[in-house]
Amino acid sequence: MNKKRLFIMLLFFMLLLIIGCSNKNITTIEENKNIKNEIKYGLAENGNKIEEDIIKTIKYEFKLSDGLIRKGYYKGDLKDNLPNGDGIFKDIDGTKYIGHWKDGLPHGEGTYYNEGYWILDGKWENGEFVKLKDEYISLENAKDDLEQLQSFVVCNHPKLQNEEFREKFLKQIEKAKKSIKEPIKKDEFYLIVQELLATLKDGHTSAYFKPETKKIPLNILWLDEGIIITESFNKFLKGDKILKIGDKDTKQILSGLIKVIPAENEFWVRAMGESLLLTKAYLKKLGLIRDNEEVNFTVERTNGEVETIREHFYTYTFYERYKRNSIGSYSFKIYDENNLAIFALNRCIVNNDLSKEIERFFKQVKEKNISRIGVDLRENFGGNSSVINEFLRYIKSNKEYKPYVIEKNNRKMKLVKANNNNEYIYNGKIYILTSKNTFSSAMLFANTFKVNDIALIIGEPTGNSINNYGHTVHKMLENSNITVFASTRYWKSPDKNNGNTLQPDILIIKKRKDIIEDNDPVIKWLIESN
Repeated sequence: MNKKRLFIMLLFFMLLLIIGCSNKNITTIEENKNIKNEIKYGLAENGNKIEEDIIKTIKYEFKLSDGLIRKGYYKGDLKDNLPNGDGIFKDIDGTKYIGHWKDGLPHGEGTYYNEGYWILDGKWENGEFVKLKDEYISLENAKDDLEQLQSFVVCNHPKLQNEEFREKFLKQIEKAKKSIKEPIKKDEFYLIVQELLATLKDGHTSAYFKPETKKIPLNILWLDEGIIITESFNKFLKGDKILKIGDKDTKQILSGLIKVIPAENEFWVRAMGESLLLTKAYLKKLGLIRDNEEVNFTVERTNGEVETIREHFYTYTFYERYKRNSIGSYSFKIYDENNLAIFALNRCIVNNDLSKEIERFFKQVKEKNISRIGVDLRENFGGNSSVINEFLRYIKSNKEYKPYVIEKNNRKMKLVKANNNNEYIYNGKIYILTSKNTFSSAMLFANTFKVNDIALIIGEPTGNSINNYGHTVHKMLENSNITVFASTRYWKSPDKNNGNTLQPDILIIKKRKDIIEDNDPVIKWLIESN
């Protein structure tokens, strides 16, 4: 499951990756037939001198070591038809790398960035980012960034329009300024920003930083019964339960993370903790690193034996949860023998391809006479809430739907009803599958179906409140390059319920045994309940 994460933050955040790669991962380089080769002299976009007289604009494609292919255009020095020297690569998603290349990969000084969101500026080796150019931020610049943070969040966040909350937040900002007495590492400053934003109790209002990252690369799931390892790594075995990290048990660790991960409930802290906890920055913040830069883990084996394992850090340039992008945005499966069809919606998006896939889903449901369907939102961090209507178009209903309302202007979410002429209209049982990863628009989706008596919610509690903040804007702090997201709206449920999570109608908890046996307890329940 953890391989499917991370991400996000952004779907939630940006679903973008930077990871090491090797020459064997270069798959394609060819001249772009649609762009005329250019003859250009002088400087590249970043000011570096380009030595070659003839600069070609070419299509360029290479594969990252996680299997993600970066596609775009390269302009710059070439040797043996590969980027060598200074050049610019622009991905089709808008990200850019400007800097030095060697044998087709970023190597030397270079900057990789998505304008307005994140910047990796520093040293590269064979396609892997290894060191920030400016690892520290000065005392003066840190305080300036905190003032930028204050101005941006206070201006936008609905909660801070309340004088009492605003004064508390401003006092926290001043306290943070006084705590910084010398130049500070950017990743440590990032956690100061996170700690400030965590006081707002809003999972949407958070910070994003893409630094050189060191991490202990364990795949874990944070279940109700504890932190469970999902894949064997070195001395760690699948199914091991982490009892302690350093001298702290999981309850103490959760208590520490609640202070530095913006969230509305502990379920979202656990969801984010699956990716963030084992990064060096967070382990250091929690005081869990030994003097020799190693970390002690106390684990319980599946046979009940308890062992201590010492592990060191590995270099990563991204947070694991964004790997969840690799599972795809949506898919569906028909269980003919069990009178069941499941549509897995892993991102809340709206486009023609999704619309066609949903139509294909309901077409097969009708052709196979399926009377039980589920929409699986357990890996869905949110996105565009309009996706709710893509499903409502196929759901038979004779009543008016009750929508979410934006508190500020009392504007209602638009909900559509199915056209009776729709040949694939559905009138059977519906289940919505949820987990702690069900967040933002995915939670709105689940609760909209619940309060309108369209579906039963099954699985685990969601990662944010029933009434919740959202519709974020963002700003990159000028000195630290930390991107801050701030909510601008407050969504209110039509049923007046104000719980800090959406509780399922049928609670089905994933257990350690399920991980060991590769079992999905929710799907198993649906199959067996036919």
